[in-house]
Amino acid sequence: MLHDVDTLRESEEVCRGLFLGGWSDARPKVADRSLGEGRFKFFLGATEWDAGQLEDEFKAGAWLALDAEPGLVIKDRVASWRPGRPKPVWTEFMKHLAEDGKKIVDQVYPEGADDS
Repeated sequence: MLHDVDTLRESEEVCRGLFLGGWSDARPKVADRSLGEGRFKFFLGATEWDAGQLEDEFKAGAWLALDAEPGLVIKDRVASWRPGRPKPVWTEFMKHLAEDGKKIVDQVYPEGADDS
């Protein structure tokens, strides 16, 4: 579970303002609505790399790093989704990578198909 709540016990900050874990502390607070459920993202499964493998993949250009605000990661995209206008999360992230990211998005979603 990934979230932006810095006060949960048993959670670990994985990067500036984003935390992993702490569901046992969060669960009763979500149940009594003192914490909004939209502040949490749940993921199933994991990907693991051998030592140095991820760094090598970055160097080879397989990944792009984005210094994003926690709110961009936690954002509720279901509430703003419109039928016939899917907007994958990667389009938002790519647009934050400056002009090169926008060019990639425009190639996949040409001429306003990504109405923000």
